[in-house]
Amino acid sequence: MWSGSRSFLPVIDLFGKVGSVFRFAIIPVLGLTMLSFTGCGGSFDKFKRSRPKTVAASGTVIYRNQPLADAIIVCFPTATGDKAVAASAYSGADGSFSLQAYPPDKGAVPGNYQVTIQKSEEAPAAPTGPDAHDAPPPPKPKSLIPAKYGQIETSGLTLTIPEGGISDIKFELKD
Repeated sequence: MWSGSRSFLPVIDLFGKVGSVFRFAIIPVLGLTMLSFTGCGGSFDKFKRSRPKTVAASGTVIYRNQPLADAIIVCFPTATGDKAVAASAYSGADGSFSLQAYPPDKGAVPGNYQVTIQKSEEAPAAPTGPDAHDAPPPPKPKSLIPAKYGQIETSGLTLTIPEGGISDIKFELKD
């Protein structure tokens, strides 16, 4: 029966004092728990080391003689196999972009690519409220550049990324 006196059971009082048996048991358990939360990071580093080598690949997109902001650039490798890794980017306000094969890391795998570029108007908001399920779906956003650039079969855009990287990629889109 519990008498309220201190015994061999772990006890924590209101001021955070720990009973002796509890103190010696909890410290190793807390240490192992914290180690399991933080990990060693080895598996992530191993994954990164097994990837194909990437190099810097950046440039600009121009449409109607103006930088094309907020465009989506996707590069599809023409090769197959382990080194066939796509890369993508968003263009900034000045039309500039930096390709990423493994976001958030910058860089693309050297090789040959077919390229698509898309820029659409902002999609209309989907209906909300109790009758939303009966409403027709919102219309597809309208492309703000010729739609041919958004399809790999029709874009006509290609890119070769050399082993040393490239910083002067320029895509000039025409109507």
